[in-house]
Order: sequence, then structure tokens, then C-alpha cells
Amino acid sequence: MTILSILKNKGSILIILLLFCQYSYAQNEDADRVKAKFPDAKVVNLLTKCHYEVELNGDKWLITNSRVEERIYVDEKVSAILKDKVSYNSFFDLSKIEASSYSFTGKKFKKYSVREYSTNSNTSRNAFYDDGKEKIFYFEHITPGSKTNLEYSLQLTRPQFISPCYMQSYYPSERIELSITAPNSVKIGSKMFNLEKGQYTYTSEEKGGKTTHTWSRTDVEKMEYESDAPSPSYHLPSIHLYIEQYETNGETKNILGSPDRLHDYYQTLIEGYDSAQDANNEYLVGVVDSIKKLHTTDLALAEGVFNWVQTNIKYIAFEYELSGFVPRPAHLVCDRKFGDCKDMANSIKYMLGLAGLQGHLTWIGTNSMPYKYTDISTPSVDNHMICTYFDSQGTAIFLDATDSHIPFGYPASHIQGKEAMISISKDSMVIRTVPIPSSDFSFLKDSVNLRIDGTT
Repeated sequence: MTILSILKNKGSILIILLLFCQYSYAQNEDADRVKAKFPDAKVVNLLTKCHYEVELNGDKWLITNSRVEERIYVDEKVSAILKDKVSYNSFFDLSKIEASSYSFTGKKFKKYSVREYSTNSNTSRNAFYDDGKEKIFYFEHITPGSKTNLEYSLQLTRPQFISPCYMQSYYPSERIELSITAPNSVKIGSKMFNLEKGQYTYTSEEKGGKTTHTWSRTDVEKMEYESDAPSPSYHLPSIHLYIEQYETNGETKNILGSPDRLHDYYQTLIEGYDSAQDANNEYLVGVVDSIKKLHTTDLALAEGVFNWVQTNIKYIAFEYELSGFVPRPAHLVCDRKFGDCKDMANSIKYMLGLAGLQGHLTWIGTNSMPYKYTDISTPSVDNHMICTYFDSQGTAIFLDATDSHIPFGYPASHIQGKEAMISISKDSMVIRTVPIPSSDFSFLKDSVNLRIDGTT
């Protein structure tokens, strides 16, 4: 049979074309490999890499976070254009970004570099105003078997803000790698969550006065997520890196590694924030005097102050640069009649002071944060501030006026069961666990009485 006679047969043409397409697709070794490992996957992370390069000159830090994300798309119905983004802010400044797609043509990959990037500001869904930004871009020419590659670098402005790395993804992953390189004069600490020995590989290498620590995982299944479930950070494997201390000019200086060190750092952020309050407190003195006339006991007076802030100050979240950590003066907040959690906490503290009572600024993580200060003492633990008042028996009463309905003496639902770092003074703090009220507190009883009189 000649080639021409075969080609005249339409059925043979179809078979040949199908065999040719199957043979061409089979040349994509990456696609064949990941489909064998993850047969149900539509997208697979070939490489997810996070590296920190720590440099120290005296007391000046330069920390670069370099990230690589390489994916392959094996779904037959993959979109030809895919949107992606990189998030950053004033503490993690974007210094470099390169993105490319590699379209599989049947025999080889053809590279298409992303050339246009747009910037979106004020990106937080939970804050009225913040310094978050997004660099948005599009991968083009995506076909089944195509790959994308994203590489970018962030400059960290503070050594306390090294972010945790999650060692699992929404997609299956061939390799996830976290590493940090630092001078030998810098001591690196680490803490793992939801990650057991045997589930990762750790290596360290010393070269040229620096040490590189590397943690990696291979062939990791995708994370399973359910709606209305707790935050994924409760169960995702993660590694938290932090700088414990460093040596400079023969002196050892502490950074993080204990609750006391974290409290010391927070104190440096809020130093001097209240310097203008006493010179501008005429209005608040009048408010507190009016509250004092209505209450005769310290506990009732503390309740009156809390109720006033809860009723008169509107909660609006701000997360712009250090304003996400530093309270605004009480007189300014009460004059404006709005503020974020730190502003409301400080207003309660200051007004308690005017009433002759003592309140304490308190750092705490909401229920979206699974960590405890006693587990790891870094800024990753908390995202909220409240005020704490100790009654005559020494019992801590946690005052969170951001909840506009919670009664005095009961903790808001989003902090129940959480550890609180209570600042006693500039140099001291205590950690207390916020109690969880009994079921009687949240019990709701509804009764309906019906009477049938027998008439129509």
C-alpha cells in the first residue's frame, strides 16, 4: 500500500494525526513526569524557592528576599492568558521582577517575556487604608504543557520582619525550598509548625565567613481547603526564621527569640508616641470628669471609660507603614472620633490614667493567627492591640473596643483563648491567656406561646 492510498483513507488520516499529537505531547518530559506523580492535577509547581540573603555592616542591615515560582499547566483546557501578581509594602520593598511564559509548541518551548506591569495600591480587604501594593501582570501564549517562571526580589527594611515560609501550596509541588545565608556573626533561629522529621531535608554549608541553611521538601501534595474552616496557617506546614542576635565590634546584641525581646522591640516602635497627649487633653479631662461623677468604684469607672470609647470612637483600620504598629495620641483620636485598634486601646489607657486608674497596652493575635508568644516570639504572632485593666483582685480584664457590642468584662470573640502580651512598663511585660466565656454567656433562648381557641 502506497502513502497516497493511505492518505486517501480518512480514517487513517485521523489515526495518524492523533498519533502525531500524542507523540508531540510526549516530548514534554516535564508534563509527562508531573502527570505520573500527580495524575489529577491541572497545575503543578515545579519549583517554589524562597531565599534570604542577610548582610550586616555594623548595625546596618541589608536583607534581600529572592523568590522563584515555576509552574507547569497540564490541563487540556488551560486559559491562553493567565493573571498573576506580586504583593509588597513599605517593609518588603519590591526591587526586581521578571516573569516569562514558555509555550510548548509540540517539540520545544518558546519563551515569551512579560513586558507590561501595572501597580495596584491600598490592597488590603481588612483595612480602610494601607501601604500594600500589587504588581500585576499577565502570562500569555499558554497552551497545555506550557510553563511559567516568576522571579522577584524584596528588600526588607527591618530584620524583625522576616516572613514565615509555607512548605505546602494550593497546587501539588515537585520541590519547595527555603534557605537563608547570613554572616557567622549572626545567629539564626527557626521554628517549625505542622512539619515532622522525615517530611523535609535540612542541610547547612559554611563558606567565606557565611553559613547557608536550607530546608526542602519534594513531591508534596496540594493542600486541602474547606470554606469556613480555620485559617490555613493552622494546619499548613511552615518554617519561621528569625534573627536571634548578632555580634558587632565585640558586642552581642539581641534581636528576637523570646517574648521579652519582642516586647523590647515593640517598645522601640511606640517610644514617644504619647508625648503630646498631656498638652492637649482638656477635652478628655472634661469627658473623664463627667464619667467619674456617674461611678463610685474603680471597676465601674473603668467600665464607664470603656463604654465611652466603644460608643464614641468608630473603628477604622489603618496599616500604613509604622502606623500599623504605633498608636495615635488619644486627644487626636477622640477629636476625630475614629481610629484603629491601637488608637482605641491607647485612648482607653490614657483615659483610665486621667481617672486615676492604670491601663496597659496589650499586643495580641486574633483567631486568624494560630501562634503563641510562648511558641515563637516574632511579629508573626500578633496582628491586634487592646488595653488590659487589672481589677482589685489582680484579674486581667481585656478591653477591646473594636467590638462595638461586647459588654465590659467579656473578651471579644476574635481574641478568646489567645495569648496576650501585656506591657506593664517599658522594661517589663506579662503574658496572659484570654479566657473563653462559658456557654451560658452566648446562650440564646427564644420562646413562642400559642393558643388555639377553636374558632374559625
